[in-house]
Amino acid sequence: MLSSITLKFTEHQDLVLPASGITIFVGPNNSGKSLALKEVESAFTTHPFPANTLMLRDYEVKWQDETEIDAALAKFEQYSDPNPSIGNRTIGRINPNGGREAGQINLETLKVIAKEKQNKNWWATQFLRWGVLRLDGRSRFNLTNDQSGGDLLAAPTNVLAHLFQDDVARKKVRELIKDAFNLTFAIDPTNLGQLRIRLSGEGALTDEQSLNDAARN
Repeated sequence: MLSSITLKFTEHQDLVLPASGITIFVGPNNSGKSLALKEVESAFTTHPFPANTLMLRDYEVKWQDETEIDAALAKFEQYSDPNPSIGNRTIGRINPNGGREAGQINLETLKVIAKEKQNKNWWATQFLRWGVLRLDGRSRFNLTNDQSGGDLLAAPTNVLAHLFQDDVARKKVRELIKDAFNLTFAIDPTNLGQLRIRLSGEGALTDEQSLNDAARN
């Protein structure tokens, strides 16, 4: 998504940070850690580049070829609009605080800009923005709240409903939780209509999709 960001400082030269892998900002309160993240988020939602940033001077993006674009767009099929504008595709995401966000993008324009590799701000604010997620204190806690199960025949509208329906994503989360806490992560549907997180010292006997006696226990 990003290949680098450039941060500006009042007493030092600009700092160019490569964005591959995991980057961790370390510092005391009010040192600018959260501000830098907020400004990166702003750069992905504001076109043209926001003029009032205090730390973020610039960024560089990773451009995708046509095959990679098609693969990325395939992941947005669940957000498809039954009546999209001619030549447009629907893209979107689940907001961590609940609800679905979606928009349309012109497929031809997207591929032309990706091929020319010139207008990185358009690329970021119209396409890459749907993969940007900044979690603050409240939204992190909201991820663990009980959430509505919704209609299992429809697209999910919250994070737990998505994990409940997506075996691959749920397995990834389970592996992370097991590695971090040595506990088994499960999404509990026994309060019918509501989904809640459970952590167990024992492995799951069955998966979340079952409501039989063994699964309930």
